[in-house]
Amino acid sequence: MPSIQAIWEGKIDRIDEAIKSLQDEHEQCPGLLLTEEDLRLHLCIRLMKIFNEKSNTDDNFQATQVHAEVAWYDEQGHLTLRPDITILEPKALRLCNQRGNDSIRFQRLPSKQFVYAGNGSAVIFELKYLRGPREPRTETINAINHDTKKMKDLLTMWNYDDIPTVFAYLIVFSKTQYRSESIEEIVTRFNNSDSHCKAFYYQGSINPKLIGTR
Repeated sequence: MPSIQAIWEGKIDRIDEAIKSLQDEHEQCPGLLLTEEDLRLHLCIRLMKIFNEKSNTDDNFQATQVHAEVAWYDEQGHLTLRPDITILEPKALRLCNQRGNDSIRFQRLPSKQFVYAGNGSAVIFELKYLRGPREPRTETINAINHDTKKMKDLLTMWNYDDIPTVFAYLIVFSKTQYRSESIEEIVTRFNNSDSHCKAFYYQGSINPKLIGTR
């Protein structure tokens, strides 16, 4: 079976380069990223330069590949899995209520008025932007652990029968130079959990002493 690298024609390496280039710019320009939405915005801009092709959806409409907050069906058929960014194959996307071909399992559209069946190859991203000068709060650590579990659930559901179709990224950026041991542990664990998982943890250029205590 083709690898994810083969499916995306070597573009996984270019994703890694895009993430690193964003970190380089953030290090030079600390005000580039103020919020987590900024992180998603600037990463999407870079990804859209790599994945810039349009192709037909399941119901024969043109669509692009890079999207935010695309909901995936869980094992119970509910739209509970929502990565921050999804790079998808439009052939697995449906924009109208009528059924296209038999590859789409769900006929009626959900409230978002589109459905992604997940039966094409995809790259998913969970992002976190840390602004504090100390160890993240327990709530933040729990949220990141929840995000990694969500991605692993998707990999378990879709990378079956030795057919790898989903690649997952965890990306954590920090405003300051402080490097969290808790985040390091999560990143290491995620990188070691599956050959189709990658995690990046980058620090900014601001001295945490300039921010002070919470």
